[in-house]
Amino acid sequence: TLTEPEESARLGAAATERAVLLDPASSEAPLARANFRLLNYRFRGDYEAFIAGRSDMQQAIDLDPANSLAFEDFGRAILWNEPELASSLLERAIQVDLLCAGPHVLITTLLGNRGQLEAARKRCDDLLERYPSGNACVMAMATLETYFGHFEQATDLGRVSENFVGGPARIQLWSVHMSMGDLAGASQWLDFGNTPMEKILSDAARFAMDGRHDQAFTVLASHRGE
Repeated sequence: TLTEPEESARLGAAATERAVLLDPASSEAPLARANFRLLNYRFRGDYEAFIAGRSDMQQAIDLDPANSLAFEDFGRAILWNEPELASSLLERAIQVDLLCAGPHVLITTLLGNRGQLEAARKRCDDLLERYPSGNACVMAMATLETYFGHFEQATDLGRVSENFVGGPARIQLWSVHMSMGDLAGASQWLDFGNTPMEKILSDAARFAMDGRHDQAFTVLASHRGE
């Protein structure tokens, strides 16, 4: 008997294969299959799925070089494995679709991870001038400021994001206060939200704050398939 995540994976694989069979000339079909396969790699460690998904991404681009989402999704998928190629794919997505915002956020992350914090800030500021509600960029900058030990800046950015995105920003604020050793500050953000996953993460965080790390890992491990 398959577990719910396993059954979802089986159905997802069947659906994406069916899409490719129904319309082999479509760029969207191999893109959907690629994203499904690359998620299997990310969350299940399936390296064969990574290789197949990478091939599907290239096929989607070859079928429609104007499909900016294919460039964006491909760049996102290999962001950590192949950052230089990811950067070029994301820049190409912007060239194809000048109005897309997601690639700018991802490039901001890449710049910060290279140690180019000022360039990352500029990229984010430029994006926010055109998209004042670009909260993903604000959250990305909060993460980068944390990496560089700029906790006060990260907290300010996190508070801005919290008004718009809720739970993910509260998780980030909790993490920043924990990095500062500020348990009281972290506690005020401990109720991450009402979604099932936010409640799970809140439970794990409570155990971690009490020093019960084994229980925290147990909570996380029991929901890993989700």
